[in-house]
Amino acid sequence: MSFEPTALVRCASYEAAEVSAAFDALEGLLPLLDWVQPGMKVLVKPNLIAKRPVEAAVTTHPALLAELIRRLTARGAEVTVGDSPGGLFTKKRLEGVYATCFGSAIEQAGGSLNYDVSAQSVFNPQGKVLKQLDIADFVLRADAVISFAKLKTHSMVGYTGAVKNLFGVIPGTKKAEYHFRMQSVSDFCAMLTDLAEFVKPRLSLIDAVVGMEGDGPTFGDPVQVGALIASFSPHCADLAGSALMGLAPGEVPTLREALGRGLIPPDVHGLTILGEPVEDLAVPGYKSIPMRKQTGMDFADSKPFLAPLRGVIHRLLEQRPQLERSLCVGCGECARVCPAQAISMETGRPVIDREKCIRCFCCQELCPKGAMKVHRSAVAKLLQQ
Repeated sequence: MSFEPTALVRCASYEAAEVSAAFDALEGLLPLLDWVQPGMKVLVKPNLIAKRPVEAAVTTHPALLAELIRRLTARGAEVTVGDSPGGLFTKKRLEGVYATCFGSAIEQAGGSLNYDVSAQSVFNPQGKVLKQLDIADFVLRADAVISFAKLKTHSMVGYTGAVKNLFGVIPGTKKAEYHFRMQSVSDFCAMLTDLAEFVKPRLSLIDAVVGMEGDGPTFGDPVQVGALIASFSPHCADLAGSALMGLAPGEVPTLREALGRGLIPPDVHGLTILGEPVEDLAVPGYKSIPMRKQTGMDFADSKPFLAPLRGVIHRLLEQRPQLERSLCVGCGECARVCPAQAISMETGRPVIDREKCIRCFCCQELCPKGAMKVHRSAVAKLLQQ
């Protein structure tokens, strides 16, 4: 079976000359934009999870988006940049996110920003778990979609890249509904794969110039990687991106799902890598989130004599959100975004009902102060090495 070739090039900074040279290199390796026709409506879908400054390495950098827009408009495309960030999907919220993350870079490059917050329900008969989905209208109006993701760790699924980035086409608080409907990581990642196969981005790019390690996807630490990734397959792009973190497909649930569907090879060496070898760009000691290497259920199943204690072991090994009180300002955002309504505010601080908590980590992702942390028990740290 053949898979889409994937290009990796060096890009040491977000300086204009460096970015332009990196795109030139990508276009020398892949027919990156040869599919673009004059008048085509192209949606560029960045990662805009939250209103955070570019230095935090949370969102796709505007310098990369601006360069892509210039190249698309030079081919006659009409380019819109749009996303549905976490929380409410309103024009006011979009205005705040765009202003913080982009400034005026998008318009200056010749693109426009989406402010349409309408959505509709569509059928997806080919989906494995998502036979019907809610999707933002600005996505459905596009002739082609480009996923421009950010290389980051992720508290729920370990890694976020081109496939997870497409979760942003689900409008606003509907994301919380999807989290609640698909509470297991395997079901959630099957949904993400269904979504990627429905949207079918014409091109997937990953901003790995500065990635995020540690407590991602919003409050981890920036880490210099110095790369851009491009592929016509979001799954192949993610296989290369996760390899830069030192992760194998079995450690990334979205890649496990893609592998089961025959969308990627068993490891990155099965890809046709153009440009820089993965080994030359990989970051030694990348601080990943290891909680999905082995769940409590997996651990009990691997040792049959522990099967009667599967539930107890699962609770001991499963990661969960935990409040760091010194950082909490009592804004209540975690309670508002919790899909399971497992968080209540008591004496000005959030309290988590562990029986209701589905460990989707929405509270951790969207806390504006980073007060919700990913907690691993001492037992988990010992057994999940």
